[in-house]
Amino acid sequence: KAMKKIFVYAAVAALAMSAVSCQKESLNEDVNISNDGLVFTASIDCGMDTKTTLTSENKVNWEATDEITVNGVVYTAAPKSDATKADFTKKNSGDAEPEATFNAFYPTGIQTGATAGGILPDVQTYDAEGITNVPMFATSETTSLSFKNICAVLAVTVKSADIGSVKSIKVSSSNCALSGAFTVSDGQTATLTSDAKTAKAAVTLNCGESVVTTAPEGTIFYIAIPAQTYQDLKIELSSDGSSYTMAMTTKKGADINVEVNKVYPITFKADAGVLLPGKFSVSSEKQVQFTKGNLYWDGSAFKIEENQTDYPTGSTWSTSHVGHFYWSKTATVANAEKYSDIEASTEDKFFCGEANPTTIGGQSGLYALSSAEWTHLLSTRGTGDSYFKFGVTVGTAANCLVIAPDGYSGTIVSSYDATTWATAEASGLVCLPAAGYRIGSSVDDAGSYGSYWSATPNESNEGSAYDLDFDGSSVSPAVSYYRGYGYSVRLVCSVSK
Repeated sequence: KAMKKIFVYAAVAALAMSAVSCQKESLNEDVNISNDGLVFTASIDCGMDTKTTLTSENKVNWEATDEITVNGVVYTAAPKSDATKADFTKKNSGDAEPEATFNAFYPTGIQTGATAGGILPDVQTYDAEGITNVPMFATSETTSLSFKNICAVLAVTVKSADIGSVKSIKVSSSNCALSGAFTVSDGQTATLTSDAKTAKAAVTLNCGESVVTTAPEGTIFYIAIPAQTYQDLKIELSSDGSSYTMAMTTKKGADINVEVNKVYPITFKADAGVLLPGKFSVSSEKQVQFTKGNLYWDGSAFKIEENQTDYPTGSTWSTSHVGHFYWSKTATVANAEKYSDIEASTEDKFFCGEANPTTIGGQSGLYALSSAEWTHLLSTRGTGDSYFKFGVTVGTAANCLVIAPDGYSGTIVSSYDATTWATAEASGLVCLPAAGYRIGSSVDDAGSYGSYWSATPNESNEGSAYDLDFDGSSVSPAVSYYRGYGYSVRLVCSVSK
């Protein structure tokens, strides 16, 4: 993967809140008190105008709905004529007056008691107005508080050219927690404690029903994270029925130093991943996405072929590129030279069936279709060249089975060159190459015949299982053969329908 470096901008994340406090029994000339109790005058000390460093929509003024906690007591804003300042009065008259030292936080809900600390939540809420999730802290012996941002901000821009809507964005790291119990050190930095009960490996921005992104400038999503040293950062974006990942690292051995009160602009670009874009109904309730190539074993781990038409070539089996697998309940036996799973039964689970999916290339939930799902895809769902076509040439690969996604409006043609296939693949077409089959170490009929395992054993013959077969003249989604034959495997991942 291409290494990405996070560039630090001398930008400051600002919110609309600040407060100060003082002990009721030790009033002095700096204390503001009314008939309703202490009145805290709040301002924001961010060191830079947020409008110039982020967007003009970001909130820099106090609003009447804003609330802070002072030593655990909730106070509500009454903005002044200069809305960068506000007076805060007690929300519930029955609450006891806080006593100095006053520790104040925005937003409410993160402070623990009267302390200079609390819990950084693992879920933040999207706000179209700007960065209202960013925690701020102020401490004082008087009722005049100056709030400071105590975290850093990721400003993640998502463009509709990449993703049309966003339901949530999760940020995680391999070496650091991103939420949990914290204390404020040096008066302006939220430092996570070692409390394992509250520590969470990620923080998620919840966007509700979903936020439609805008083009060409994109939509910015603000996520507050602790200022600390990360070895890497991973951003996982959930859209309607799809997920996307962006991994960020620096040069080998270098850390990502995230500083407090700084904004880090990031343009979200999904990693290539292992899934193709098209969605296919495999039952009346479920859709799937196919992987971008067949499954193979490189001698030490499972991998996905780089291209849809790739498969092991040659007439003999290669231990470093196993692409024909035996139907087995164990991955070890599945790619062995001689099938030896002699305790076969109809209760067996295929080594990568839906009941026991696998993870490859960071994509979890990958599994082989059942026989019923292959049948639905290639029969119940519909027939004809707008659904699938066999005997297709894709580049130099002959006799491929090409399958169209749900809602495909085109017609599958008999031959594609590199240019026309790139366009067809982008529109969602799946290609299963005629990769042949293996018996023992001998590979036969590559280029003319395709056999792909389903995850379904044959209930009437314990030594057999169902597969998909096709050649240049026919396709059969549910035939049964001996489990000791080596067939291809194409994995899928379920998506919301």
